[in-house]
Formats: sequence, structure tokens, C-alpha cells
Amino acid sequence: MKKFLLTAGIIFILIAVFSVQLKIDNDAGWGTGRIMLAASGVLFITMGWISSRFSSNIKSLIRSFLSLNSNIKGRVYLTAAFFISVTVYFFYALPQFQNEDSYFDYYGRLATAFRHGQVSLLEEPPQSLLSLSNPYDYQLRYETGVVNEIPIDVSLYNGKYYFYWGPAPSLFLVMFSDQQIAQIKDKHISFIFACGLFFYMLLTINKLWERYNTNLPSWFLGVFALVTGLSMPSLWMIRAANIYDAAVFGAQFFLIGGLYWTYCGLFKSKAASLNLFIGGIHLALAMGTRATVWFAIFLSSAVTLLYLLNDFRLKRDRQAIIKLIAFALPPFLALVLLGWYNYERFDSVTEFGFRYQLALADYSNFTPFSALYFWSNIHNYFTYPVHLINKFPYLTPTENIASNERLSGLLLTSPILITTVLPLLQQIFVYVKSPNKKIRLDEAWVLLSFGGGFALMLLTILFYYYPAVRFIEDFAPLSWLFIFILIAKVFNKNQKSQAWKAYLNLCIVLGIWSIMASIFLSMPLEYVVKINRTMLQLRNWLLGFGIG
Repeated sequence: MKKFLLTAGIIFILIAVFSVQLKIDNDAGWGTGRIMLAASGVLFITMGWISSRFSSNIKSLIRSFLSLNSNIKGRVYLTAAFFISVTVYFFYALPQFQNEDSYFDYYGRLATAFRHGQVSLLEEPPQSLLSLSNPYDYQLRYETGVVNEIPIDVSLYNGKYYFYWGPAPSLFLVMFSDQQIAQIKDKHISFIFACGLFFYMLLTINKLWERYNTNLPSWFLGVFALVTGLSMPSLWMIRAANIYDAAVFGAQFFLIGGLYWTYCGLFKSKAASLNLFIGGIHLALAMGTRATVWFAIFLSSAVTLLYLLNDFRLKRDRQAIIKLIAFALPPFLALVLLGWYNYERFDSVTEFGFRYQLALADYSNFTPFSALYFWSNIHNYFTYPVHLINKFPYLTPTENIASNERLSGLLLTSPILITTVLPLLQQIFVYVKSPNKKIRLDEAWVLLSFGGGFALMLLTILFYYYPAVRFIEDFAPLSWLFIFILIAKVFNKNQKSQAWKAYLNLCIVLGIWSIMASIFLSMPLEYVVKINRTMLQLRNWLLGFGIG
């Protein structure tokens, strides 16, 4: 191995130094590609030297790691998965970070409005818009040219602009000055929420792992974590990183964080009330970020409150009431404050601004949710085709004519989802066969909060008229947690079965497929161009030597 690393390092450095002479790079200067090649060469040589110089120490470390208990090894794998995924996130977000023309700063604009003591935006609508007979009619705005004078996707009411996105993320920006807020774009907020969401996903997976004392191999924990972090649509959204993606990531960050802390509070004796209070704050912020998470929050909150009330009925301990208040108070206050916020803007506690959007459709005369969209969305999100092309990245999503969005079906891009059918059917069979069998309270909470929440979020998206890849993230985090529980439960009962061991290997293979498909489909255009150019230059160089 050390000889291979040293040889590979030397080759990389030589290619970087003589890339102009080899006609791989036409630029005599040291660009990003040459620097990356040279850095890779130095890294390989360093790794080769370390493996040669400290071979005995490395072998000792490997033996020590293998002798650790599964819980500690599982945490090591999860930690590695976190740093690998966040590194990939950064490289996929980098082109957007470097883009000076990014105009999505909606959370910042709302925060600036809050700092000036108003709930409407500081920007005033032009008179040309206000004078239209129906400003919500896109065709009319287009024909009169007004569409070029107004921001994208804002709500208009009583001559003022509003955002229909939840205000919660903007509250964290109020502490900064107007000048500082102007530098914070939605792409930065989206990236932070994406990393935070993945962190909470790993914390929750680890908590479930410890709670159920699962017999799954510890290495499976790391592979599954990578699948949850790198499968569609995370990289696709990070590459775009605008207000839409920031809102979805933000809501899921607060939702998964709320469920994690609530789980810790219910099934952990220490600091239970504090954990429940933190969980309630997270759920309250999720409610104030995106309305689509409300169904999942209501279900989880109902299950949590029933658990706490049952705990009080059995123990008659006032501590149970303190826990109940600690958990329920933040979401209740969020409901009150959001009702006030809506009334201040639209004279209605239940109106979030959806009906007053200046969008492609006139929402004042249109119902965006309907069962009529269910079957078409099943196709859009699960079986929509992926195009194969003859150059890198070899895969490309297919344009959806109805929404003008590019889509790719999950059964093709994340086929690991198929593996959940078998354990789900087995669990259903077990419960049907033994209907009187008691389910542990913590297990019931997990199945309803994660499984039930996933089902409600999925139905919400399937009933929505507008399909888009980013909406997959509305149900994906809960689905991954539910999938992990199913796999862990089945493997615990069938760990000696060769068939189920083969099933676990199938999960790994399809998981790797899911990661690679996401990486290729979501590759930023800047990287695709550079890689194709380099591959072409390398091909021409090889042809010059009579190879190929």
C-alpha cells in the first residue's frame, strides 16, 4: 500500500507540474485544478510516509479499534460520516458561495423589516402593479410588463409586500446590523440548516441505536448515515441553495431536532423537563418556518402529550405535569404568535399569504392541494425517468413540462427505498398475527412520530399540484429514520439468518448506488465543465501516444 501511495503521489505532482507540456491544461498559471492535483500528490506521499514510518502504530490502532464495543465504534463511524458529508456539502455549495450575483436574500430582507418595526417589507410595490385590475393574474402582469418590475414570489396585500415563508429563521438575524444582514444570503442559511439537519439525523440514529441495543454491524451505521446525508435531494438542493431550499432545510432541521430532544426527554431520566422544553422550542420554530411540517408536529405532539398524561395517571407525580407544560408551552406560544403575525399582515389569523402570492398561478382562485394530483405525483417522485448521456456525469434529470422543473424518480436514484418493503411487510404481519401483543411505549412513540409523520408529510407533497425535487426533503429525513428502525428491528430478530445477512448486503449495494446517483445528478455545472474538459484533454494526450 505504501508503494502505491508514494507512486500515485509522484504521478499526481508530475502531472500538475507538466500539465501544460502534456496539453492537459492550456493555462500556464496554477489554477484550481493544478493546485488540487499537486495537493492530492502531496497528500498521497504524506500518507505513504506515515504508513511506512508508523506501520506498527497503525496496526496497533486498528487492533484497538476492532476491540472497542459496538456503541463506541458506531459513534466513530457516525462522526466520520458527518465530516465526509459536510465536506461534500461544502464543495457542492462552493460555486454558489462564489457567485456574486445571487439575489436571494429574503430572510435577510424580512429581518431588516423587523428591525424597522414592521411586518411588511421595506420595498414598496410600484404603482403599475397596484393599478392592475387583478394583480394576482400572471398573464396580466406579463402582458403589461409589470412582471419585470416586481420581486419573485412575494405576497401582495393592501399595497404592501410580504413573504409567505415562515418568519422564524429571520428572527435569528435581527441581532445583526442592516449592513451585516445584507451580507447574509439565503444560500448561507440553507447550507447551515443542511449541515445542522444532518447533525440531528446522526444524533437521532445514534440514540435509536443505543436504545434498541441493535445487533446491526457498527459499520452499517456509518454507511447508512452516508446514505441519509448524500442521497437525493440534499446535494441537489445545496447546489441551488436559494430561499426555497433554505425554508425546507430549516423546517426539517427544527423538526428533527425537536423530535430528538423530545425523545431524550421522554425516555431519559436526567434533565427530562429541560430536554422536553428544548424539544418544544424546536417544534415551535419548525412551525414558524414552514407550514407543511404542521401535520407531523401535531401527530408527534399528540403522542407525546398522551404519553405524559398516562405517566401522570400512573405515578400521580407533579413532575409529569411540569414535563407536559415544558413541552407544550413553546408550540402553544408559537400558535398564538403566528396567529397575531398573520392577523397583522392579512387581517386573518389563519392566512399565511399563500392566497396573495404573485406567482404563476392565481392562488386567490385556485386550490393547490387536491387528490387529483396524487397519482401523477407518485410518478413524478418515484418513477420519473432519468436520462442517460454519453459524457460525464452520464446521468441527467428529466424536465417536467407541467412545472418546468427537472425531476428524477426515487426508485431509480435512491433504490435503497425498495429494501424497506420486506421489513415493513414483516412488521405488519407480526402485528396482524399477534394483535394483542403489547408494544413498548418508546417503540410506539418512535413508530408514530417517525413513521406516521413521514406518511403525513408524503401525502401532503403528493396532493400538491407543483412537483419539485426539493419537496422530497419534506419527507426524506423522517423516512430515513423510519427505515433505520425497520431494518434494525428485523435484523435483531433474524441476525443469524443467512437470507437477512444477504438482505443487509443488498441494502449496502443499493445505498452506494443511491449516493453515486445523487453525486452525479447534482454535480454543479462548473465542475461538470471542468471535468469534461480535463477528460477530453487527457484523451487527446493518450491518443497522441497511440493509446485509445
